Amino acid sequence: MASHSMIRTLVLATLVFSWPLVYFVTRFSIEAHKIQILMPTGSNDRIRDSCQCNNVTSLSVTSLNLTSPPVMRGGESKLFSPNSSNNSNDIRLPVTSLVFLKTHKTASSTVQNIVMRFGYQRGLVFALGAERNMYQVGNFPAIFKPTYALRSAAGKFNILCHHTRFSRDIQKIMQDGAVYFTILRNPTSVFESIFSYYNIAQVYKLNATNGLATFLERPKYYFTFPIPDVDAALRNPLLVDFGMNVDMSDNITAIYEKILELEQNFDLVMIAEYFDESLILLKHLLNWSLTDLVNVRLNARPKQKIVQLDPGNLAKMKSWNAGDHLLYDHFNRTFWRKIKLFGVERLQKEVEELRKINQYWKAVCYDKETNVKAKGLQKYTEVVTYKLSQQGSKHMDCSLMSLQEIEFSDLIYERMLKRGQILDKRPPKWHGKKQ
Repeated sequence: MASHSMIRTLVLATLVFSWPLVYFVTRFSIEAHKIQILMPTGSNDRIRDSCQCNNVTSLSVTSLNLTSPPVMRGGESKLFSPNSSNNSNDIRLPVTSLVFLKTHKTASSTVQNIVMRFGYQRGLVFALGAERNMYQVGNFPAIFKPTYALRSAAGKFNILCHHTRFSRDIQKIMQDGAVYFTILRNPTSVFESIFSYYNIAQVYKLNATNGLATFLERPKYYFTFPIPDVDAALRNPLLVDFGMNVDMSDNITAIYEKILELEQNFDLVMIAEYFDESLILLKHLLNWSLTDLVNVRLNARPKQKIVQLDPGNLAKMKSWNAGDHLLYDHFNRTFWRKIKLFGVERLQKEVEELRKINQYWKAVCYDKETNVKAKGLQKYTEVVTYKLSQQGSKHMDCSLMSLQEIEFSDLIYERMLKRGQILDKRPPKWHGKKQ
C-alpha cells in the first residue's frame, strides 16, 4: 500500500515538474517556425513565376501541416480548398459582418465601393467617423478607438470600411464573427502615389519635375521637417496604416511582430497587382456572388501622371520603405499559397467570368472615362471618373458603382440616421483634405 502511494507521488511530481519544459520546447518550436515563414526568401518575381503555371498541384491541408480550425486568421483555410464548393452539407450564408482595413493608395477605394454597395443594398450598419472628418474613423494619424465611431443604435456595427489605423480594439464595435480583410500593393508604387497625391515636392519646395528623386537623395533630412497629418505616411505607410509607429521603421523585431499580429487577425490580405484574383478569393471567403463584385476602378490617377523612376532611385525607395517590403513580400507568399489551395485552373475560370461581367456592366453603365478633379479630393489631384450612359442612369447599381467615397458615405449616413440605426449626428460638415 505504501509502495503504491509512493509510486503515485513520484508520477505526480514528474508531471508537475516536467510540463514547463514541454511547454517551453513546444512554444520555441512554434515561434521558430513563424520566424522562418516571415524571413524573405527571394524576390516577388520568383515567387510569382513559381506560382503562375497551369500545372500547379493544389496543396492539401495535411501537406501544409495545418491543424487549426477550418477558418484561420491569416493562414490557409478550407474555404480555399479545391473541394470547398462541392460539399452539399456546407450551407453558408453571405457574410454581413466584416472589417475592410482601407489602406492608402492600394486600389482600396474600389474595394471599399464594392463593400459599400453590398451593405447599402441590404440596409447594414456602417461605422462612420464621429469626429470632424466622418470619412475616417479617427483623424489620421490617430490609431483607432471605439469612441471615434458614431454610435450604433444596436450597439455593434456590420461593416467598417473607412480609413482607420488598425487596432484590435476594432472588434469591440463589430458584431461577433466579423471577417477581417485588407489589400496591399507594391510599396514602391504606394510611396510614389502618396508623394504625388499629397504634393510633397511642393511642400518641401522641391523641383516639380524631379522632386521624388531629390527627396530620395536624403529622405531622413526631409523627414525631420514634419508635415501635419501627412508625415506619418512618408515612411512605411502600409505598416503605419496597420498601427505601427513610424519611429519603429528601423526596428526589425517590431516589424516582424507587426506582421505576425496581422497574420493572426486578418482572414485575407489581397494583392492589388492581382486584383481580380483577389476578388475571387474574397468572394469565397464572404460567400458573395460574382455580381456583388462588379467594379470600376475608383480614385485612380491617369497613367500619364505616374512618375517613372530609374533603378537607382527605385532601390533607394525600397531601402527607405524596407518594412513595407517585408510586409508585402510575406503576404504575397501567403496569397499565392491560398491560390494553390484554391486551385489555379478553378481560379482562372472564375476570373474570366468576373471580367466578362465587368465588361458587360461597364458597357451598359458608362459612355466614357474622363479625368476630373473629383469632389473632396486634394485640389491638385486628378482622377479617373465615369460618365453615366442614358441606359446606365436608369440603374442604381451603375450610379453607386462610380460614386466617390465622400458622396457614397453621405448617402449611407443620411439613410442610417433616417432609419434610427445610429444615435449621433455627425459634426458640422467638414471641408478639407480627403485622406
